[in-house]
Amino acid sequence: MFNALRYIKNLEATGIPRNQAEAQVQLVLDAIEGEVATKTEFSEFRAEVKKDLAEVRTDMVRLENRLILKLGGLVLTCMTLQIGVIGFLIHLK
Repeated sequence: MFNALRYIKNLEATGIPRNQAEAQVQLVLDAIEGEVATKTEFSEFRAEVKKDLAEVRTDMVRLENRLILKLGGLVLTCMTLQIGVIGFLIHLK
C-alpha cells in the first residue's frame, strides 16, 4: 500500500522542498487512482469477457458444423466420382 506521508518525508530528506514533495506525491496518487479498477469495475469486466467468450465458443461450434458439412459433401463428391470412374473403366474392358 502506498504511504504518502512516508514518501513526502523521504523526498524532503533528499533535499526536495515540502511543496514540491507534496505535488509529486499528488501526481503519483492521481496516477494510481486513475489506473486501478474497483471491484465493481473488475466484476463488470469479467462478466463482459465471459459473455464474449461464450459468443466465441458459439461461433466456433457453428463454424465446426459448417466445416463438417462441407467436408462431408466433398467426401461424398469424391466417392461418387471415384465410383463413376471405376464404372467407366470396367465398361471399357
